Amino acid sequence: MTIILAKLFGLYFLGIGLAGLFNPKRIGKLYQLMMESDALNYLGGIIALLVGAFVVSVHNNWTPGWPVIITIIGWISLIKGFGLVACSGFVKTFSFMFKKSATFYRGIGVIIILIGLFLCYHGFILVN
Repeated sequence: MTIILAKLFGLYFLGIGLAGLFNPKRIGKLYQLMMESDALNYLGGIIALLVGAFVVSVHNNWTPGWPVIITIIGWISLIKGFGLVACSGFVKTFSFMFKKSATFYRGIGVIIILIGLFLCYHGFILVN
């Protein structure tokens, strides 16, 4: 299961990271729209809650090593999903993160790409 989740999250993070790197203004606009839309927050919360609950259910592995990254991603997704679904002001709490420049979103995109490459490396190349 670890390898499958590494591949899945690796490709997901590569896609999201590339979007932030090559189209940062669009990402900024999308975050702004999310901040203003309860429906988008709720839908995003349901998706994050579902993904987080799945990962935590099948991969709650806290042993030292790279697989713990997948567990942490699952818990972050679960907490984020719960926050978006249950707390109407959850996104507004983090609004300081959304009003950033294109350079900020590009930088975050690079970090996310690096995480995606790391997970793809372990999922596709360094298969145990």
